[in-house]
Amino acid sequence: MKNFSKYFGVIALIAIIALALAGCSPQVESVVVNFDEGANSIRKGDTMSFSATVTGKNNPSRNVKWSVSSKSDGSGAVADGTNISPSGTLIVDAKETASNIFVRATASQSADKFDYVQLKVEAASSVPRTATVSTATAQKTETAATPATNTTTTTPAASTSTSSAADFQMSGTTLTRFSGPKSINGSRSITIPNNVTSIGESAFQESFLSGPTSVTVPNSVTSIGDLAFLGNNALTDITLGNGVTRIGDRAFAGCQNLASITIPNSVTRIGNGAFEGARSLASITIPNNVTSIGTNAFYGTAWLNNQPDGLVYAGKVAYMYKGTMPTSITLLDGTKGIADKAFAETGLTSVTIPASVTSIGNQAFYGCTSLTSVTFQGTISSSNLNDRTFDGNLREMYLQNGTGTYTRSGRQWTKQ
Repeated sequence: MKNFSKYFGVIALIAIIALALAGCSPQVESVVVNFDEGANSIRKGDTMSFSATVTGKNNPSRNVKWSVSSKSDGSGAVADGTNISPSGTLIVDAKETASNIFVRATASQSADKFDYVQLKVEAASSVPRTATVSTATAQKTETAATPATNTTTTTPAASTSTSSAADFQMSGTTLTRFSGPKSINGSRSITIPNNVTSIGESAFQESFLSGPTSVTVPNSVTSIGDLAFLGNNALTDITLGNGVTRIGDRAFAGCQNLASITIPNSVTRIGNGAFEGARSLASITIPNNVTSIGTNAFYGTAWLNNQPDGLVYAGKVAYMYKGTMPTSITLLDGTKGIADKAFAETGLTSVTIPASVTSIGNQAFYGCTSLTSVTFQGTISSSNLNDRTFDGNLREMYLQNGTGTYTRSGRQWTKQ
């Protein structure tokens, strides 16, 4: 009887510990998809950006898995070209046949926690979702005089249209919106004025609805804002001036007819999803001065699709590993940076970071649960080493103790 009581006590203690641990483990309670609630439709061939908010107890992972389907339960097929990137940029195929599509975000830590939104799929010629049509304008369009049947009309020959100062809305020296005509017969050439120092958020988003368009950015511009040219399918060519230092998040995402771009030597940062979904983008010239590249910056581009398996570099930045990930990698001498999430959630066990590296991106090695050995051969400043770059306390240990090899036991890292 005494042994039974002892045995029962051990079982009870184990149960109490298990309950305590369960109470401390991260728990997802809800997922909410965030988007422009007024945008309840999307045209064929267009793009739209989404984000998701994950809430719960004990700091659950904020990562979600995105999917798109033609049924609310996630089972309906969509056209091959309709997809959504890991960071939430939706691209709808120009040949999409579904009348409605459903965008779903599922918590990566808990598959039963998700949210979705429904979008009506409209023909490419429909009124753009960002346009505002007044009642007066609509009435005027409906009652416009129809030419008499004996009147002969001639379609103007295709020509090249150029922009004027009136086409640019400004706030100080920031270009906030391009307000030129949305539909032209022929091609279009736009030269941004020399008094502009920055291109604001969404300034050219979906501005060009017809006509191949080229844009020239002057040397006075130092920053291209987030979403600046998002979804601009008419954009076929862009020349960036030598003053640009930063290309914002999703700045050119979904520009499906942009085939090439040369990034000037002045640029040091390419933002999250900067060219995501620009599927025709096959040629990208990236200077050696770029040291920081955001998550999914080139996802869905022809350039990335054409890269061979192995370690993919964007300029001097280690961007990702394509194909089957080896357990150990040594980055090339001369590597200047490691992109955001470059090796996140892979089976990597060891990595050697050369002395030439000056910047390691957000979550570059986050979720690498098998990573137990990291060798730093050089010095990286605290501002260029995000606190979520590695799991555990490696960042703190490295900043305290400098170069060398660090090994991990659990979440604790020590220098060898």
